[in-house]
Amino acid sequence: MKKISSIIKLILLIAWMILIFLLSNQPGSTSSNTSSAFVIKIYELLHITSIDVNVFLKKYIGLIRKLAHFSEFFILAILSYINIKDYSNNPLVYNLIFGLLYAISDEIHQLFIINRHCSIYDVGIDFLGTIISSILIHILCRK
Repeated sequence: MKKISSIIKLILLIAWMILIFLLSNQPGSTSSNTSSAFVIKIYELLHITSIDVNVFLKKYIGLIRKLAHFSEFFILAILSYINIKDYSNNPLVYNLIFGLLYAISDEIHQLFIINRHCSIYDVGIDFLGTIISSILIHILCRK
């Protein structure tokens, strides 16, 4: 049963890594349209009438895009930690290294995608998601 559990954890990690790769593989216009649609959906769900939808979109699109970076790597760090902890006496350090390397590789990958670019700022946001998630999961797993 432990072997099946390990395989499932690994499949979840790889699936999430593929999802991040596929999202980064979208051309800039597709990625921007997806983010815009998400922000507009938030606008609609909140029933905001005091501000025009285009003003709302312009104001919050950047924040939503950065939260997406943070969230992707927050989840990645949880999935990688639960895999690493089975094979390491120091999973926190290895998880941080893994998250940083994947964030860097993700941004380098975007250099080769139409209308995308590599951003050290995005690496920082990705790594911040990794750091916070890794510390939380490390504390929870030690209890």
